[in-house]
Amino acid sequence: MPRLFGDPDAPAGDLEATSANIAGALAAYCDVLAAAYSDRRIFVCASGGLDSTGVAVEVKEHFKNLTAVSFDLKRPSGAISEDRLTARRLAADWRVPLLEVTVTEKELLEPLDTVLTEGIDWRDFNVHAALVNAALARAIAAELASTGEPGLVFTGDLMNEFLVDYHEERYGGQVYYRLPRLGPKSLQRVLVRGAETSHREIGIFEAWNVPVVQLYSIAAHLYCSLPADFLAAEGNKERLTRLVFGDRIPEYVYKRRKTRAQIGDPEVGKGVLALCIDRGIDQEYLRGRFAALHQVDRIADLDDFIGAGRYRAAVPFSGGET
Repeated sequence: MPRLFGDPDAPAGDLEATSANIAGALAAYCDVLAAAYSDRRIFVCASGGLDSTGVAVEVKEHFKNLTAVSFDLKRPSGAISEDRLTARRLAADWRVPLLEVTVTEKELLEPLDTVLTEGIDWRDFNVHAALVNAALARAIAAELASTGEPGLVFTGDLMNEFLVDYHEERYGGQVYYRLPRLGPKSLQRVLVRGAETSHREIGIFEAWNVPVVQLYSIAAHLYCSLPADFLAAEGNKERLTRLVFGDRIPEYVYKRRKTRAQIGDPEVGKGVLALCIDRGIDQEYLRGRFAALHQVDRIADLDDFIGAGRYRAAVPFSGGET
């Protein structure tokens, strides 16, 4: 990948130099976008985790008219996820409005066919993420329609792939989101390639005519240059995030337990994964439904489709995505 920003002579494995280059790339890209889209109402998807908060602190320094957006499931108990509580705290601290997107199980699953069609992916992890994105996109589109403003959405996607920040989940005695048994650099390549064979975010937001920016993509080459020992180290994400963003991210965000958009809470039984499994929407169902929607006669051909390589790139160039 081309080195779009940063010092090309920085020593390999120099974490502080790489972090400085990442910070410079993010800021420079936001400068470009702020000049090009000064008329837009800006939305930042805020899960309250490190990735989305990093994007938010960068974006709010470059754009006015900023709105944070928070996803949650409507639960019979009325319980609110940690994601929502943290998003509320951040919005209050930053004095920005918060668009709270709270959906029922039925509302979450309604756009499943759209997700499978526009996301061009049937893998459960990406479908679960795309369902959340669909809820966010639908709410943002409605908000923009009510005001007549053009919009632009920023997300914290891709960081988990870059930093190999994934682990398998257990629910109902079964293991989901299985990962190949590979070393950190090989696993990073597999995860990045997996993200580049999915429209789990870009395609979904586009279905509701909402343009989206994956800010971390501008520094993909820098994240992918991180050495294996760093990727394998405990707490690598917090360490790198502190170097890039410092105390611009509140300490209470650094200290949060790990959650994911597919879950919304450290307890998987409260989120999207469990909801889909309980409704029979498992990996086999998703493959079959995807094949039917895309008129694939032999389901086995889907493996060849993914194996054929990348069909999108998240790295932005002058003409947009390539």
